[in-house]
Amino acid sequence: VLSRSNKRPGDGGRTAYLQKQYEYRAAGVNVVELDLLRGGLPTTAFPAGRRPPAGTFDYHVSVLVPGAEPYCYLAPVRLADRLPSVPVPLDPGVPPVILDLQAVFDRCY
Repeated sequence: VLSRSNKRPGDGGRTAYLQKQYEYRAAGVNVVELDLLRGGLPTTAFPAGRRPPAGTFDYHVSVLVPGAEPYCYLAPVRLADRLPSVPVPLDPGVPPVILDLQAVFDRCY
């Protein structure tokens, strides 16, 4: 889950987050990120060229599975929408687990 410091340019938190994100991707680790902040720079590992145009959503969930053919999943969320259910990848050859984010947030809050 991204924080303000992960998205603020010139902030040590953003630099550290991007470095850790790079290390995960280089190691072939699946990356699942929740960006529930309306402001700041795009920070998730989802490829910028495949991201929907800004302004069509307020928040998003990004899933990146590295490999020869990287699998990318982006769930854009508008403020008035329910949070989505997203696929959380496990091991290769194992179907992803579907996580209902709205149910998780409802239970927590």
